[in-house]
Amino acid sequence: MMYLTFPQRMLKIANKTRWLIILLVLLLIKIFPREGINYSQIHILLILIGIYNILAGFILAKKWKQEKDHQICYAESTLDIVFITGIIYLTGGLQSNFFLLYLIVVMFAGIYYRTGGCFLVAAFISLLYILIGVINEPSLFPLLPVLLIRMPILFAIAGFSSYLSQEIRLQSEELEVERGRFLKSVKQLKTNLRNIEEKDKALDEFKFHDLSLRIGGSLSLEEQLDTIIDVASKFLKANLTAISLLDEKKKELRLKASKGDMLLGPPLKDRARMEKSLLGEMIRTGEPLVISNLSETELQKHLILPGQKVFSLLSAPLKLEDRAIGIFTCAYSKPMEFEEDQLKFLTLIGSRAALAINNAQLHEDIKKLAITDGLTGLYNYRYFKESLEREVERCRRLETALSLLMIDADYFKKFNDTYGHQEGDAFLQRLGMLLNFQVRQQADVAARYGGEEFVIVAPETSSEESFLLGERIRREVEERLFTRQDKIRLKISSPTTVSIGVACFPGDARNGEELIKCADKALYEAKETGRNKVVAYKKITKEGMVIK
Repeated sequence: MMYLTFPQRMLKIANKTRWLIILLVLLLIKIFPREGINYSQIHILLILIGIYNILAGFILAKKWKQEKDHQICYAESTLDIVFITGIIYLTGGLQSNFFLLYLIVVMFAGIYYRTGGCFLVAAFISLLYILIGVINEPSLFPLLPVLLIRMPILFAIAGFSSYLSQEIRLQSEELEVERGRFLKSVKQLKTNLRNIEEKDKALDEFKFHDLSLRIGGSLSLEEQLDTIIDVASKFLKANLTAISLLDEKKKELRLKASKGDMLLGPPLKDRARMEKSLLGEMIRTGEPLVISNLSETELQKHLILPGQKVFSLLSAPLKLEDRAIGIFTCAYSKPMEFEEDQLKFLTLIGSRAALAINNAQLHEDIKKLAITDGLTGLYNYRYFKESLEREVERCRRLETALSLLMIDADYFKKFNDTYGHQEGDAFLQRLGMLLNFQVRQQADVAARYGGEEFVIVAPETSSEESFLLGERIRREVEERLFTRQDKIRLKISSPTTVSIGVACFPGDARNGEELIKCADKALYEAKETGRNKVVAYKKITKEGMVIK
């Protein structure tokens, strides 16, 4: 299926609309005939429009470059205006009711062009319309009432359609960004799956075809790593097999999975610093490490195996492209003479482990992308609704309270108009980070409800506790959302504030939908009574719980 841009889709819709206009004109001139109208000329004009529309349909059926969108739009707008002007001229001039067809052209112009272009089209139509009046009536004075009514309508439609199309275009661009991210993740996932298949074929050299079946059967990273370690341990006959991943921020290796009976000393550390360690050196160089007889001095440098009676070591880096993400280590309790096929096998199966790790991360990224708001990093509306229903049922079962906070940025539209969309996005991003910092990470759900509205689902939280949480958030936003330097740079003189509505289950509502309505009513009360305050739903029906 050919992917179409927004203007290209609208051009196809315009092509279908043109057939509707032709049919409409034919019906109206038959149903409401008027004297003095040359119907043969109208029929000829409609035939020309039909031919033009057929040619336009052929052009639209072919794939064209996006750069030609505007050229086609300009051409179609011009021809549409000319043909409609002809219809109006032939059906009574300024008295023709086919003037309404101009409004369709203006609406499509609002979609094709920016605001200035749309108003330019409206101005061009106005000039042609006045020209029709001049041709039919030398004196425009009797026609002024018609012009004074229809011209403002024309420009009003131009402004309104431009506004709507701009909003639709912005939403479309946001969806395109999300679509691009998703397709990129899917493409990377397909590449990894293709690489995994290639690695599985390579394992046939070692008569381990069953390994690919065992590993490929599960998407769980833990199960895959356990399978890899199990097969490597059996094939290489290692006393201890371990996979450690690199934490680049902390410059340390973290033990992810291990298997072995060589725990004669202290237990394995779950992490080890990379500085001056044998494994750290392997991460830096990206080269395998083969030691047939490991001395005590070297053993002390091998910080991830302290106290273990290791005599031999076979280790390979886990690499994605040219980047090492961890190590695959096989240790032995006696001196070993390693063969080339053992290192080759460890390298191959290490590559398989690296792909499994990256594949699991991509699965996690795609899952996170589906439930996360792209701008703020908080959960999206869909995840909020699912979480709310789930938590309401859980709290109903446990007979505990659940609170919902609905948060709205005060005067956000004014902020957006004053400082621009980029600063407006930065405002929402900062607010999202602040909310995420204020909630309990393992219990609460902070989500973007829509636009500048946010919600927090707080399980096992009473109305009083959630009210205090709301007040803490309100105060933090007012005092810390923007630094002093940011306020000076943006010339922000008034405080940036939020209004918060709080509702509690089961005291205020019986289910999730009612809880949302109650919190929304409380938020409305907060905004109506001055903003920058927290209002509990029960305040609407009785006293108390408002903080300015």
